[in-house]
Amino acid sequence: MFEHMTVNISPRDYSYGYNSKPVTLSNGTKAKWYTPDDTAMLGFQLDDRFVTLSSPDHSLSPSQLEQIAVHVTKMK
Repeated sequence: MFEHMTVNISPRDYSYGYNSKPVTLSNGTKAKWYTPDDTAMLGFQLDDRFVTLSSPDHSLSPSQLEQIAVHVTKMK
């Protein structure tokens, strides 16, 4: 957890069953916005994992979270 952002990494996609809005990030990654409660979440697949970014305190805008998501990489 970061000061204004939460990052979750999971082997499964927890966005299943929620209404979502697809987006394409600036690096070409297909992602989707969904809102399971009052906090919007941005989810995308990275290799065999699913990454979800959110800003529980709502201090980061959707566009800021999308810009951050572009820089998420898998560590070797």
